[in-house]
Amino acid sequence: MKKLTFIIVATILSINSYQLNAFAEKLSFKDCTTLTSNESQCKDCCDCLDVDAATRRQCRQACTATDFRLNSRTMAMKVPSILGPDGDYSVALKATTEQACKEYCDGSDELACGDRRYCRDACNAAYFKNSPERKHRFGSFDRNHDGFLDIN
Repeated sequence: MKKLTFIIVATILSINSYQLNAFAEKLSFKDCTTLTSNESQCKDCCDCLDVDAATRRQCRQACTATDFRLNSRTMAMKVPSILGPDGDYSVALKATTEQACKEYCDGSDELACGDRRYCRDACNAAYFKNSPERKHRFGSFDRNHDGFLDIN
């Protein structure tokens, strides 16, 4: 009896897993905001939508205004990444502005959807160092090679 129960449960789980994978290929903007459990998952979902860069950006912006506590049914997002957080995003970083860098990340067909976030993170890091916002927040301090702050 235990063996039969195990087989039935395993079969149901494999069918549900297959349906989730098939479903993930047809995600919509609305699915990202209603079927995820937090802002990070929602934004990852948006990055994987088969839409243009502007729609991905709108979707991510909608994630920031979503109350995820209202989502009673959620799915786990497994976002494929090839380059990872330490990947080579130098093509994006050649852009002349932070916005152009992020637009490349959002619209590039060469990036896996999981790499879009890491690409934008690379843009943030590269352009924040010299930004007026950084200087306003932190003054003109920089860390030297020993890790200590230098006052400029």
